[in-house]
Amino acid sequence: MKRMVMAACAAAFSVAGVHLANAEGEPIVIGVASGQTGTLAPWDQGAARGAELAVEDINAKGGVLGRPLKLVVRDTKSDPSLGPTVVLISTQK
Repeated sequence: MKRMVMAACAAAFSVAGVHLANAEGEPIVIGVASGQTGTLAPWDQGAARGAELAVEDINAKGGVLGRPLKLVVRDTKSDPSLGPTVVLISTQK
């Protein structure tokens, strides 16, 4: 599970690499759409907790490129149709 979370983080960083280089010191926000309630909760809560532990571990070691990670978990209510519509990453203006 930890490998899967780390692979997802690596994929997110590669996609957002240009943006990451422009904002030194600000947290890198990672979004997770997960069924925290409903029928899938027993399985998805564990995955979300694994992501939280990975972020804690990475931050304890200095973050990524000197920047801390921030995990944002949004509940899909175990409804697959809500996954794409859940707001994963919010930016501050």
